[in-house]
Amino acid sequence: GAGLSGCVAAWCVRQTLGEKATIIEVWDGARGCGGRLATQRVTTQGGEEVRMNMGASRLHYAGADGLQKKLMDNLEKAGVVQIQPNSSSSEGGILLPLGASNEICRWMLTNARVRTKYESRIKSIDFDAAKQQFVVSVFGGGKGQNRRRNNNPTPGKSELFDAVVFAGSPAEVRTTHGGMQPLTKPMWRRVRKI
Repeated sequence: GAGLSGCVAAWCVRQTLGEKATIIEVWDGARGCGGRLATQRVTTQGGEEVRMNMGASRLHYAGADGLQKKLMDNLEKAGVVQIQPNSSSSEGGILLPLGASNEICRWMLTNARVRTKYESRIKSIDFDAAKQQFVVSVFGGGKGQNRRRNNNPTPGKSELFDAVVFAGSPAEVRTTHGGMQPLTKPMWRRVRKI
């Protein structure tokens, strides 16, 4: 997904593997990135566009080192967040978005140089032992113009990947698939081999 967890995962993959990760794709069922950090745009009666952050106005963190510290420093240098260390402890603090909340996700996706596929819900994930690749099938691949614009997969088709990181909340998986079982059942017998 293109929420906070999926965007952090994509950014960390790029930071860790560099150009060895030739293509990183992030798929999300929504029309854009942000997940629970979504920003809604509304046009007032006077014609003015107003942005409303629908998600977190502050993000708490517990300590920061390595990649987490690098990410937070880069977000702050880019003017996307303000970091407020915890005054009562030497670890942790708060990240305050300085604009639209989803700009945090957008910055990570841009800097990880990912290919995004919105309005695409994963139907199943399997592993093709002969090809040594993951097979991802989708329910939908966008609607009309969006599907063509976002280069989304065709509904019902499958795509092959060398690795898959699934970043969806348990509530989302329950809503879309009824739980993890329908999504992962095809590869249960092979989980230990992966």
